[in-house]
Amino acid sequence: MRIDCCLPLVLALLFSTGCATIAHTPKDYELDESWPAVRMSGPVTVSSGNAAAGKFTIDLAGQKMTVDLQEYTEALVRRVRAALADQGAMVEPDAPTTIEIEVVYANILPQMQNHCVVDFTVRAGNGYVRGHQARDKSGNPQKACNAALSRAAFELLADEQLQRYLAGSS
Repeated sequence: MRIDCCLPLVLALLFSTGCATIAHTPKDYELDESWPAVRMSGPVTVSSGNAAAGKFTIDLAGQKMTVDLQEYTEALVRRVRAALADQGAMVEPDAPTTIEIEVVYANILPQMQNHCVVDFTVRAGNGYVRGHQARDKSGNPQKACNAALSRAAFELLADEQLQRYLAGSS
């Protein structure tokens, strides 16, 4: 048997064993629950913190997924801005009320369903600094991380101390 005739078969076997790497770019994901109501005393700036640069790889069962914390941070900032705007808040670049968000860690815990964990830090203009963790699950690891980022925005806006700051009574 000639080797050159077997090469396509060998390549097909290698790629079908799940050795491929998925590059995850965050996408919007709608949660099945109502967003927390937020009262605002004026316009707000929602910005990105200094998330680590570069991509890293998460090992899954028979697969790998690359993640960029800066992309995750930008996706989370967009979700928070959109949720605030949907509630009538004025989200402006130079407002005196500020929220800075930074995704510091993401991972997938492969089980029957993939559990995506997103750790993030929130800083507000009143000296508020707090670490949060959000997680969600799905059979699809990309969908699990999209849902976890939406859950992160939900958790951020549900935080009572941050809500008091946004309402003007920190």
